[in-house]
Amino acid sequence: SNPIEVFSVIYFGDMNTGLTVAEPAVAAAYATLGKDDALSAAGSVLAGYHRRFPLNDDEIAVFFTLMATRLAVSVINSAHRKALIPDDPYVTVSEAPAWAALERLAKIPVPQADERLFAATTFPGTARSADRPGSRESLPSLEQSLSSRREFFASNLSLSYDRPLKIVRGWM
Repeated sequence: SNPIEVFSVIYFGDMNTGLTVAEPAVAAAYATLGKDDALSAAGSVLAGYHRRFPLNDDEIAVFFTLMATRLAVSVINSAHRKALIPDDPYVTVSEAPAWAALERLAKIPVPQADERLFAATTFPGTARSADRPGSRESLPSLEQSLSSRREFFASNLSLSYDRPLKIVRGWM
């Protein structure tokens, strides 16, 4: 009988379908561990990823929140696993640094974080225009929005300010 030779192994255990932006956000979350300037570390990861796999503005806009969410999941998992396996140091290896990173991130206003992360993805040769899905430039103009408002809203719903606002996104 001839022995069977194994030339390679393909492991599909970590294969999943998800948000593209989650990949660099998770990597950036861990890159912030132990860093005083978390946004600089995160921006470096994001910029490197974006150079090879460009993200749209909507994806970049959720990057900071996804990073913080990943760190929150990490500390929750550590606490849960620590309760199940109290003598295993591996389950808490990143718990303290993740908490410290979360505390640093919590002090950064989201608009400031977004501004720094958008800046990290702006370099020559990178699209940041209407030809890219989700780009801010691809949103309707103020005039287009007002025209739509006149078409779909009753005239008794008038604008109560001299200069209309164009609100694209908000935070709580």
